[in-house]
Order: sequence, then structure tokens, then C-alpha cells
Amino acid sequence: MLVELKIKNFAIVEDLHWRVADGLTVITGQTGAGKSIILGALKLALGQRANRDCIRQGESACVVEAVFHLADTAAAVGELLDTIGISACEDGVLVIRRSIGGRSRQFINDSPCTLATLKTLSAHLVDMHEPHDHLSLTSPSRQLDVVDSYAQTHELLEAYQESYQKMQRISSELQEIRDLGDSTSAEVELLRYQVEEIEAANLDVAEVAELEVTYSRMHRHSRLVSDAEQAVGQLALAVEALSEAQKPIRDLMQGDREASAMLQGFSPLRLEFDDVYDRLERYHAGLDIDEAEMARIESRIDTVERLKRKYGSTVEAVVERFRQMQSRLLQIETRSERIDALEAELTLVEGKTERLAADLSARRKHAAAKMQPDIQRNLIGLGFRQAVFEIAISEQPELAAYGADRVEFLFSPNPGVASKPLRTIASSGELSRIILAIKSSIARRGGTPVMIFDEIDANVGGEIAGAVGEKMATLSQYHQVLAISHMPQVAAKADSHFVVNKSTAGDATVSEIRQVSEAARPRELARMLGGIGAESVALAEKMLAV
Repeated sequence: MLVELKIKNFAIVEDLHWRVADGLTVITGQTGAGKSIILGALKLALGQRANRDCIRQGESACVVEAVFHLADTAAAVGELLDTIGISACEDGVLVIRRSIGGRSRQFINDSPCTLATLKTLSAHLVDMHEPHDHLSLTSPSRQLDVVDSYAQTHELLEAYQESYQKMQRISSELQEIRDLGDSTSAEVELLRYQVEEIEAANLDVAEVAELEVTYSRMHRHSRLVSDAEQAVGQLALAVEALSEAQKPIRDLMQGDREASAMLQGFSPLRLEFDDVYDRLERYHAGLDIDEAEMARIESRIDTVERLKRKYGSTVEAVVERFRQMQSRLLQIETRSERIDALEAELTLVEGKTERLAADLSARRKHAAAKMQPDIQRNLIGLGFRQAVFEIAISEQPELAAYGADRVEFLFSPNPGVASKPLRTIASSGELSRIILAIKSSIARRGGTPVMIFDEIDANVGGEIAGAVGEKMATLSQYHQVLAISHMPQVAAKADSHFVVNKSTAGDATVSEIRQVSEAARPRELARMLGGIGAESVALAEKMLAV
């Protein structure tokens, strides 16, 4: 059950701390006082999307915190929290907090979570009925959900859907293989040649990258060998020329003093030149290159480049193309065998799916047979004394995600009027009472612990409003029920009665909620009846005494 709701700076609510009791809690107040704002804050806590417009004027952020005490739903909620990695509830207490501002955040038990996670969790906690929600009841898919909820088909439906989805996957794969058609021998031969060509290259992305680095280094090394060889050759010629010039230079130096002075540096130059030549020759001799390895690497790179030109601009692209062609070839070569295997598997899965669908149909029809008179009795208590409610279940020509059934709620509000689909015959006021009758029928079979009704008693009054209140009181024996109401007949049935007031101080408007004491309840009901006077107070006291 919901035990606390804390609201700070939400719309016109400045700071509110609401402690909620078990049973039936009714919230009343003048139109515009902020009843729906408080409900809006709770919806925000439960995962409804919000924007900065919900923040109280003049403030930078709003915070909403909802505290639940779990009982029957503790196991389901605990399993969900464990799945998403959120701290378990201590002593069955679950705390949800949302902050809307510069950065919107949401927490479950102080652990941050996504909005989707929060919504999933909320579905286990609160069943909320708002104005116009009754219109969803006219949808056949929603009506099927209602029957399933009564029939408690959750595990069976889950098994069916798992089998149905498997059947769809196999059927889709089978159709895809059939759509390949018969391939020509030329296509098969080409695919085989291409696959074998790439396979023979045994491509490896890392190995090719390393080869390219090695080739670049060896190519640079080869250039060094060539340059050194050329330099050694030229220097050899120069050394030979210097050697030949040595005798005439020596004769010049001996025959002429001026020439001798001029050519003094020749011998050291000759010796230095010989030294450079010797060192360069040794350097050249030390440069060794594996020509065979160089040729192997060049051949390997040529192969890779050829494949890239044919199958993709990169080695990765060639490898991916290889996988695609390999897969295509395998599909073609094993097409017949794969079709046979899938057809056999599909037959088995179809049989299982059909059996589960039949089990679902039987469970639904059995539940509908019990549910229909149950709802009929509830409708009588809500003022439909001569109305007829029927649940028609028809079989569809093909299986669908929820089985083979189509559910249609039929309704006749008056004698002599043929039953027709609910969506074509019931008014909004009638739909509200019908949904209350349905929820009352399902209530004893479990479901969410908290039920919230926002003005479900709209468009009803008098004796019918009293019947709505009675029905809500009955619901509160199985669920915590919160109801926003304008009807004193409904408020009179409450275990706890709260009033929302709006006040203005200067430029600020504030909405607050207070519990109505037992002593003050007659006056509040009298106000709702139309005015606080002796007669209205006496009537209110009489309503409370019933």
C-alpha cells in the first residue's frame, strides 16, 4: 500500500507530506483546489513524463517521493528489483523519488534508475483510473486483458507467446530460404571460385598490417643498399684517379718549391679519402637483405591488393564479403536440407502453439462463464437493475500474439434493447460504472495493491453515487483504494477523508491537504451537498451512519 506521499514545489503545492491510510481514502475539495495536482504528483513519481512547467513558480526544481509498504506484491517487486540490480526493500518498504529541475533524476530505494524501469515497477504497484480511461475499455484488446486478468492466465499466456514467437521466427526463416529460389549452376560455380580464391589467401587483418610495415622497412633498406653500392663504385673511381695522380704530383713537388708548397695537403687528403672509401665499403658489405623474403612479401601484398580491387577497398571489407558469399553458398548448398529441417521443426512448434492457444481459449471461456454473472451482479448493485452484460469470445481464423480469441463485451442497458458491443451503446457515465463493476469482479483475484479512481463517479448522482461508494468500499477490502470525488455519497463511505484547500498569500498560491476528523466530516459532507445548514448537516450525519 501507499503509506506516504511527499511533494515539494510541484505546481501550486509548496511543501506537502501526506500520510495515507489503508482501506478507502477519499479526497474532496472545491473545484480547482488542487486535488488532481496531488494525483499528478503521484503519477510523476510513478514514471509519467514531465517538463519544467510542473515546477512551482519561482523555484528551480520540484521533488516528489512516494513510499510503499509491500505485502502480497513483495515477491514480484523483489524479483524485478533484483533483475535490474536495485537494492531490495528493507522490511518491505519501497521508496520512489523523482526530482525535476536542471537535471531530472529518479531513484528506487536510493538507486538511480531509468524512466522505463520506473514505469515497469509502477505497473506492479498502482492501477490508476482517470477521467476518459473508461474509453479504453471499449477496445477488444483491453477487454481480452480483462478476461485474462480474471482467468489468471499470466503463466499460460507467457508460455503461449514464447511458443508463438518461436513459430514466427521459424516461419520467417523458412520463407526467407524459400524466397532464395533455385540458383543457377553458373552462380554457384562463381561463388565457389570467389570463396576459394579468398579462402586460399588466408587473410588476416593483423598479419597484412604487419606485412605492410615490414615491406616498407625492407623497401627502404633496399634503397640504402643501392645508394651505398653506387657510392662505393664512384669512390673507387676517385681513389684510382688519386692514385694515378700521386706520381706526377710527387715529381712536381720535387721539381718546384712553389708547387711543393701548394701540394703539401695532397698526401693527408689522399689518406683521408682512402679512409672514407674503406669505411663506406665496409658499410656496404654490412648491408644484407633477404631477397627471397622480400620477394615473398611483395607477392603476398600483390595478392592482397588484387583481392581488394575485386572484393573491397580494405582487408576488413574483403573478409566481410567472404563471409557473405560463404553464407550465401552454404544456404544454396544446404537449401533443401534446411527447408526440410525447418518444416519439421515448424510442424512441432505449430502443434505446441495451437495446443497452448486451445488451453488459453478454454481457460478464458471458463473464466468468462463465471465472470459474466459476477459482473452482472455488480452492475445491479450500481443501478443497472435490468441491464444485460455479456462476454462474447470468438475464434479468429489465425493465431495472433494473444492467442486465437477475440473478446467483445456486449451490453444492453434496458429491457427490449438487443445487446450490442460496449463501444457502440454505453455512455461515459455507464462506462465508468461498468469498469467499476469489472474491477470489483477482479479484485478478489489479486492484482496491484493500490487502486486510484479520479472522479469515476462523474455523471452520476443520488442513489447511484451511493452505490458507487459502496462498491469502492467493497473494493477496499482487497486493495487500498484512493478516490478523488465530488460526491458526498462516495465520501461518506470512506475510511479516511481528506480535503484539499487552496489559499493565497500575497502573490503566492498554495495548495494543501488535511485530514477531516470524524467530528468535522458531517460539515464537509454538508458543504458537498450544497451548503452548511441544519438540514444538510443532519442529512450528512445520516449518510455517515448508514
